Amino acid sequence: MTSFAYQNNNGLADPGFIETLKNCNDRRRSVVHYNVKQMLIFFVNDRKKLKAEKTALEISAAEIMEKCDQITAHFALQEETIKNLVQQISNLQADLRRQQVHYERLQSTEKKQVQRDISRLEEKVNDLTKENRSLAAELKTEFQKSIDREKEVVR
Repeated sequence: MTSFAYQNNNGLADPGFIETLKNCNDRRRSVVHYNVKQMLIFFVNDRKKLKAEKTALEISAAEIMEKCDQITAHFALQEETIKNLVQQISNLQADLRRQQVHYERLQSTEKKQVQRDISRLEEKVNDLTKENRSLAAELKTEFQKSIDREKEVVR
């Protein structure tokens, strides 16, 4: 601490300053001048110390402000990065939703198309089965006719 507070490191009053204050009660001219000189020396030294401390505090404050500005800039950059990442995530989620809807539509369309194809194929199978039956019936009839003709020829 400075002697401006008139204390030493133990928190007690500076003995030199107290002694000078006591000597100020002496009214002899030479002693008064000496005591005033001592008081002025204390005050000048205190002022120098305070000025040095003020300068050191100003430098420290400037360094702290510079670091605060750097930290603020860093956080602003990080905040911007986070915003960009959040935006990218949102865009990707929207793309994913669109792709899912598109996939579901395609799946639904394909399912309908497959069902239509199955129905068509079933119809063709039914038609072919009917045609096959009718051909089989015709062949049977033709075969029967052929057998009957052969029987007639043989008779």
